[in-house]
Amino acid sequence: MNNQRCRQLQKLLHKEVPLSNRIGMTVDSYDGDRLALHAELEPNINIHGVAFGGSIYSLCALSGWGLLILRLEEKDLNPRIMITSAEISYQKPVMQNIKASSRLFAEHEFQNFIDQYKKKSRARIKIPVEVRLDNNELAARFTGEYIAFARAQ
Repeated sequence: MNNQRCRQLQKLLHKEVPLSNRIGMTVDSYDGDRLALHAELEPNINIHGVAFGGSIYSLCALSGWGLLILRLEEKDLNPRIMITSAEISYQKPVMQNIKASSRLFAEHEFQNFIDQYKKKSRARIKIPVEVRLDNNELAARFTGEYIAFARAQ
């Protein structure tokens, strides 16, 4: 579903965030609720033979950013978006391709975010992201706080 939107988002991320291309990031899927990104293990291996924590963090940050872009487009909004802070906890080493999936905490929080943005041309929202292994075990949990603000005219 939404293959064209996934291709457009991937192209945007590779253009605007060159690191996304360097880590081999691809947009796997978007179903209107959840965005899934993928990065090959090989370009992201650290000296221990597992995925580098910085690569995992970057993929998570991109997943939250991408989800927010897509959800705002659905509301015909196109603000600038930046990550302002984030927390990550690494639960298990990743010895396979990295898969990050973002989904809003609650739909009403997104509506509050939209309402605040429309009122003040600026709003903040926290977006959770998970990295899961092939056996569905949690490998990392990330929460990023993103800010949207109006583009200069």
